[in-house]
Amino acid sequence: MPLISSIRALLVGAVLLLLGQPLAWGADAAGAYTFRSYGPEQGLRNQAVTGMAQDRDGFILAATEDGLFRYDGNRFERFGMDQGMFSDSIVSLYTEPGGRVWVISNKGAMAWNGATPDPLAKTVILPNEKIFTMGASMAGSLIVTSAEGVYEGPPDKLVRVPGLPSMDGGAVWIAPNGQESLIAWHGDLYQRIGRGAWTAYRLPVGSKNELIHTVIKDARGRIWLRGPRLLLRMASARATPEDLSSTLPGAAMLRGHLALDPQGRAWTTTTLGVARFDDRGIWILAEQQGLPTQSAASIMFDREGNLWVSSEGVHRLQGRFMWSAQTRHQKLPSDTVWNVARSRDGVLWAGTNRGLAQSTPKGWVVLPGTEERIVYTLAQDAAGNLWAGGNNAKAARNALLMRPADGSAFRSIPISHLEGPGSINSMDFGPDGALYLGMMSGLHRLVRDGDGYRGEAVSLPKGGNKEQINQVLRDPQGRLWVAGANGLAFFDGHTWRRFGKQHGLLDSHIETVAVDQAGTLVVSYWNVHGMTQFATNAAGLLKATQLATPVNLVSDNIYSLGFDAHGALWMGTAQGVKRWKDGRVEQFGRGEGLPSEDAAANAFWADSNGDVWVGMASGLAHYHADAQPGTAPLPATHVLRLEDGAGASLSAPVPEVTWENRTLTFRFAVLSYLNETRIHAQVRLLGFEDAWRGTDIREARYTGLPPGKYRFEVRASMSADEYGPTSMREVIILAPWWRTAWAAGMAVIAAGLLLFLFMRWRHGRLQRGNAELAALVRARTEALEQANAALHDASMIDPLTGLKNRRFLGLSMPDELARVMRQFRASHHARDGVNKTLLIFMVDLDHFKAINDTYGHAAGDLVLQQASTALRGACRDADFVVRWGGEEFLIVARNSDRSAADVLANKLRDAVRDLRIDIGNGVILEKTCSLGFAAFPVLESEPEAYAWEDAVKMADQCLYAAKHSGRDAWVGVVLSANAPNPGPRVTNALGDLVAEAILPAMTSIAPEQALRWR
Repeated sequence: MPLISSIRALLVGAVLLLLGQPLAWGADAAGAYTFRSYGPEQGLRNQAVTGMAQDRDGFILAATEDGLFRYDGNRFERFGMDQGMFSDSIVSLYTEPGGRVWVISNKGAMAWNGATPDPLAKTVILPNEKIFTMGASMAGSLIVTSAEGVYEGPPDKLVRVPGLPSMDGGAVWIAPNGQESLIAWHGDLYQRIGRGAWTAYRLPVGSKNELIHTVIKDARGRIWLRGPRLLLRMASARATPEDLSSTLPGAAMLRGHLALDPQGRAWTTTTLGVARFDDRGIWILAEQQGLPTQSAASIMFDREGNLWVSSEGVHRLQGRFMWSAQTRHQKLPSDTVWNVARSRDGVLWAGTNRGLAQSTPKGWVVLPGTEERIVYTLAQDAAGNLWAGGNNAKAARNALLMRPADGSAFRSIPISHLEGPGSINSMDFGPDGALYLGMMSGLHRLVRDGDGYRGEAVSLPKGGNKEQINQVLRDPQGRLWVAGANGLAFFDGHTWRRFGKQHGLLDSHIETVAVDQAGTLVVSYWNVHGMTQFATNAAGLLKATQLATPVNLVSDNIYSLGFDAHGALWMGTAQGVKRWKDGRVEQFGRGEGLPSEDAAANAFWADSNGDVWVGMASGLAHYHADAQPGTAPLPATHVLRLEDGAGASLSAPVPEVTWENRTLTFRFAVLSYLNETRIHAQVRLLGFEDAWRGTDIREARYTGLPPGKYRFEVRASMSADEYGPTSMREVIILAPWWRTAWAAGMAVIAAGLLLFLFMRWRHGRLQRGNAELAALVRARTEALEQANAALHDASMIDPLTGLKNRRFLGLSMPDELARVMRQFRASHHARDGVNKTLLIFMVDLDHFKAINDTYGHAAGDLVLQQASTALRGACRDADFVVRWGGEEFLIVARNSDRSAADVLANKLRDAVRDLRIDIGNGVILEKTCSLGFAAFPVLESEPEAYAWEDAVKMADQCLYAAKHSGRDAWVGVVLSANAPNPGPRVTNALGDLVAEAILPAMTSIAPEQALRWR
């Protein structure tokens, strides 16, 4: 064993010597950024995107050869010649300083008609001419380069500029104030100051044969020129150009593209990634840094600071460069990072599931001999010695790793007083210089003993030898804090003290603790949502303050706490990372660039420059303080369309809707792209409802409205507490004829006539007697009719769950099927299937029989009742939720979008997943369900080819595929608009059709797991 240890020590030393220890701080491994990609699934059916822009309303526009696509934060919508565009083939987009977007093709350019009215909307300039580039000032004056020459002036009065050559290309730039203009063409740069004459400056000889595609000025006033292979930078038009072409990783993909970021830095695209230039030089964003594609055609920064890259599809960098991730792609030995710390020599260390790793400029290096060790904790003593602890299941005894301050190799330090292997959860050095180890078996102490070390158990006040210790922390004042299962312990170098509920703690079991430079201490709890903040002094805790608001501050389990260099409190949780500063909570997850949303316990490190490192279940997250963007604007909303009950789009400012078509559907967009999954939208219809209500979909539907004037309002937030501006749309529902003034007059006349007849009736005894008898008969008849109606209703309701039953479905479906068929016939030339389809879901509770067998039928009935309530709550009021039999349910989602079937399937599955069913005696049951779904009509092109019962059979086959493939999943088969007729096998051999690739299947089951249909 001594020989093996010596060999390992030599290997470690050799590795570190090769790395050039010690390393300067900042020589860390470069992380990767995460992107969200958009393609056909989001409606971008043509992925060859040649340009992007953001219009003045906030929509993202993408130019393709198949039209213009607009992204509204939810889906892309195509605009082609059928929607009023002047061409389907869009070459590029240009955005004026004032926000107007010009759509450029080989047949001129057109002003984009956004949601906000524009007097120039759909104005086409230079029709049938091939336009290369455009430039504009804030005043709206244009300069346009085309194959016929250079034009200048207002859009409706463009005139040819004399003295400039006809150009087979060229690029143009205009200062926002219009006081300077630049045109680059082959080997010449033309400059004009104000309204003066154009002055030509010769560019380098090599640029004469290079077509200049883009010219811009950065924040420092430098001129940038880009061609297919050329990149020039000039301090001014008169200055000698600096050729930066050789610094680029590749040539331009389609055309030389340049863009400025919010800081005014120049960016350009290449076939091997994106390049950014700043005072430190060039930085490349390529596949190694997380770019989803090898090449980039164009880039754009939106008004929130998001970077968009077009190539094969559109890709948005998540997190605005605030977060990067270190994973096995950066040579971490494992994606699970339990601890991160920086030693005093500037080296960053990570404890992982497969050893201790050191960060180097070329990536992470795992220390030989630690591959079989899980490293949970790191500490450095006053002498500079670095210690690592964790778990080694193959070791007969517990041991630590220690690297002397004057050495480069780690050696093993046995903990002699402990029997058998164990886990060291946390450790730190106390004010007495001893190393304190927090373990599942209590707190232990390691002190120097001659040439070795001696260990001993520490008896904490009100503790025990087997108390679970979660964290050991030395604060900036040198005091030691211990978070354990029996409370918070404190050691000042002389005396141990213990703090519990009587001192202000919410619970005795402490998960983690953090102390800032001023001595403010914060603790979180093992299984209690909440945090407590304490002021401290030399004796320990003083005043306690419970941190319970805002709600999202403590709504998740908190596994790690730490303060950064600026005093902000960071929390690692099961739902990502949170930062709390000045009463404001920010939450970061995958959508903000983290590699995972599951933080590891105590895996937090704060650098002195404000950077933060957080260990996660799937990597190491790095927060870049210097990339912190400004506060993003609150999300804006737009009401896109208003449709009546007949499906007609209402474009009038305040449309009037007839009584028969008074069902209203408002479709809206939320124009924020920081993280679409965090958006909270709220709607209300004033005149019908005054309170705001949340919604997860981008539409609101209202049925059965009485006549009157209504105002629909929508707003959105990223944090559910601070909402952006409200968008609104007014509408009037007209009264039916029988509620008009003339109808009321007729009713008065009829009432008078009835009164006259009634008076005559009173004067006749016989007539009065007959009337009394008739009234008695009528009362009895009405009572009988009410009783029959109640019996009829009861016959259609399942008595256990309160849901509708099969009889209800049999009576209701004929009318519903007739309505669907009418809609499909009426919308033959419209978009097929959008909100006209019936989505049919078969839902089966997993392992339900085991509940009856284990807990009895009463418990099973309770599960059925609560599952029914959850499914009904996940559906709209208009949907049919039916108990099909036993633990099976059938759901008919009316007026649905075929493409959104997977969204509702997830919602139904999550509704059952989230149930916590208390059946008594302290037993809480959790359930899952399996789902299968299909759409009716089965085939949009042939609505009458299949009966709705065939769709039920398809959903039933999908249900059994979900159950045979592992349960807690959904499987669905929804045919696209152009799908061929698969024949009768859809009702009994659906799995074969999917296996033969005749029909596609949607499923929540991982792609690597094959579906089992039998």
